[in-house]
Formats: sequence, C-alpha cells, structure tokens
Amino acid sequence: LMALCGYDPRAKLAVDAARASGALTVLATNPMFPAIFTHMRAEKAGLAVEDFALVTTYENSCHCKPNPAYYRDVLDTLGLAPEECLMVGNDVAEDMMAGAKVGLRGFLLTDCLINKENKDIDQYPHGSFPELMDFIRKLTPLPGWMNRYPMYSMWWVIILADYYEKTKATGFIKKQLPYLEKLLQQTVQG
Repeated sequence: LMALCGYDPRAKLAVDAARASGALTVLATNPMFPAIFTHMRAEKAGLAVEDFALVTTYENSCHCKPNPAYYRDVLDTLGLAPEECLMVGNDVAEDMMAGAKVGLRGFLLTDCLINKENKDIDQYPHGSFPELMDFIRKLTPLPGWMNRYPMYSMWWVIILADYYEKTKATGFIKKQLPYLEKLLQQTVQG
C-alpha cells in the first residue's frame, strides 16, 4: 500500500517546513474517497492528518478538482483569501491551472509530475521536494523569524537534520548552510 500511496519521507518534511513557517496546512487531495480511506492513504504516504487544518474528503466537500469551486470551498471553510495561500501540487491541470482560476499562487512539485496535456510548466514556481522546502524557507527571509518566533526557526534546523537522516542527501543541506549560519548568528546575538 505504501508504494501505491506514493510514500516519500520528504513529503512529511515539506509539511513540517510549511508549518514551521507559520502556514496553515491543508491536505487538498481530490475528495473522491471517504475520510477513513483518505486518512489511511495519507498515513501510508508518511503524513499525519493531525498536521492539517483540513483534509478534504467526500464527506466534507461538494466539488472535486479541477472544478475551481473546490478551491473556493476550501478557502471559504478556512476563512482565507487566495492571496494568503500557496497551492502545492503535482498536477498541472488539477492543481496549478484550476487553483489559479480562483487566484491561488502555486508551487508545482515535479517529483511525481502529472502533466497530461504537456503544458509549459515554466509559468509556475516548480521543482522537487528540496526546491519546495527552499521556496518555503525563502518566504521568511532573515532577519525575520519563521512564524515570527525564534523557536519556529529552530524547528527549521531540526527539519534539516531529519531531512539528512531520512535521505542522506548532502547537496540540499549544503545549500542551506549560508542561511543556517546567519540564523545561528542571529539567535546568539538576539
């Protein structure tokens, strides 16, 4: 089941990075299944449903992707405006194009890209999980603290340690060193 659900340990780390930045996270999966199945699928994919303010299922949704009303319903449920949100998805039509119709900006995750119509993806910020995490980090440039608190920025350090532990990928970690050095200097001086 883990293979069918697309298990990738970096998914949980990307959600943690979004939460560390202060974002309210939503698992905006196409709501074609009941909650029990959607939650099980999320857990098998390495995600904790408790990390999300909303998980869309057929019990709590009236529309499906790519209908823009699906995105309007999510925004209305959470009381958010589109400009306050970032849609992260892997499907050009159902996530990026449909989300853009209601004003959502997006980040196209290319690790498991779905692009049935072979659309040009250069109009969207895009990349793999490391690029997504870097994109999220850059939403709060120094000297700002993630989510306005030093501890959330320290959570970022823990997330990077977890990333290395789970992936053994040093390239992404090395790219984060300048930020980490400045963050630690700021912390010591603060």
